[in-house]
Amino acid sequence: MSVGAVAYFAAEAPQAEGLWQGYAAPAGGFAACRLEAWNGGRLMAAVDATTFAPEALPLREGWCGFSLEIDASLFVFDDRLDLLCAASDRKLATFGCDILNMEAAPNSKHDQLVASVESLMAPDDRRPSVEGVARLLVRLASVMTVEHAAESLYVWLLRRSGDPGGLAHKIALLGNLATARIVVEDVLNGEEYQALPRHLRLLTPFDYGAPAELLEALA
Repeated sequence: MSVGAVAYFAAEAPQAEGLWQGYAAPAGGFAACRLEAWNGGRLMAAVDATTFAPEALPLREGWCGFSLEIDASLFVFDDRLDLLCAASDRKLATFGCDILNMEAAPNSKHDQLVASVESLMAPDDRRPSVEGVARLLVRLASVMTVEHAAESLYVWLLRRSGDPGGLAHKIALLGNLATARIVVEDVLNGEEYQALPRHLRLLTPFDYGAPAELLEALA
């Protein structure tokens, strides 16, 4: 789906309840604008500016509003969040994690999450750690279900839903760490994973598009 480049933008600073609201409209055309939230060089969230915003009535009859929910998981890699136009990569706004009163405290939940994310990355930083991903999936299977873990593996690493045959096979193998390592190694070495653009290969549970259940497994 095509998206329009932002020509008109306005937004207030995120409110205490964690919502960043405003409007973004293109100069013309039918494609709506898409906004992306980036943290530490990673895409963390995205939203299309397609809701109604009364203050934007002169632009697309007001149908160019957006509302982006802000929470601590968006600040895992850096203490700043950048809002960019998806079509042009133009930076529209930046704010810090202090809006959520996240001043660093020793051993805070935020620091624990950062450590968990770092444990997923391989030393050469080319792909996620087989051991780290396997441990997270086994943990997810224990706190949710093995079915959840298998489906999350597809969405998280391959960016698609699992096919029935493949799901059945992986469900049978994600119950313990030894076989989970084999599954993860197979996926990471597979042609489908290798064909993904590089920026989609180094995923963490906090990246845009990762299953929300993976955060449960880190808790």
